[in-house]
Amino acid sequence: MIFTIANKKGGVGKTTVTQNLAAGLVRAGYSVLAIDLDEQANLSQSFGLQADIKENIFNVLEGIENGSGEPSLQDILFRITDGPHLIPSGPGMEKIDVRFSSAIGRERLLKKALKPIRGNYDVILLDAPPSFNLATQNALFISDFVLIPVLAEYLPVKGIGIFIDNVKRFIDQAELDSLSIGGIILNQPKPRTHLGRDLMEVLNDEFKEILFKTVIRQNIALSEAQAMGKDIFSYDESRERTTNGARDFEALTNEVIKRFAS
Repeated sequence: MIFTIANKKGGVGKTTVTQNLAAGLVRAGYSVLAIDLDEQANLSQSFGLQADIKENIFNVLEGIENGSGEPSLQDILFRITDGPHLIPSGPGMEKIDVRFSSAIGRERLLKKALKPIRGNYDVILLDAPPSFNLATQNALFISDFVLIPVLAEYLPVKGIGIFIDNVKRFIDQAELDSLSIGGIILNQPKPRTHLGRDLMEVLNDEFKEILFKTVIRQNIALSEAQAMGKDIFSYDESRERTTNGARDFEALTNEVIKRFAS
């Protein structure tokens, strides 16, 4: 299974979901590859990689486009201790649309790069940038499902329908019959406020069939873990405790397995 974690709105928890869902799936016995497609490289940094990585996913896409095939995904792959394998992002991804503007089959570059190692993994998670640029399009082209994190605030919730319409339009135009909306993941709900309850009601009314039951509660440990270059499970183990962040992502992992595992 290949999942793109995407939303055109930034700061909604895409990287947090990608990192900790990947870690949760590894702990559940799945072989997992996580690919960072965001120019900010937040997923790479959240797993402890430094910003001065020599080569990243952009260099791989260039190698596919120019025919050299170098570097390959295998060449830049990192093995996270007790976690997924990771393909980092970095310099170059900010110019992906310009660099490949005239490339033939530019939406399929990632698909070609992934082909040699696709069979090595049960699950691949793609952390997309907060835009509908070529990186996101490449991710959608190879995915089975789109997972959409949404922050429990007025503007992100209001924009979720527009983003879903954009994805569906892309599916129709690209004739991607194998791609569908996998679900919406609510991040940091505020059930004690009137607005928070109203927003949850809106999501339940409009997207009940695809809204995950698991919500990711606000938990400072999630940010602390990323600052330490760890997923929430590893972070909790290092401090010999179990936080709400770990509980929520364990529940989300189980719900994803139940919903999508064949």
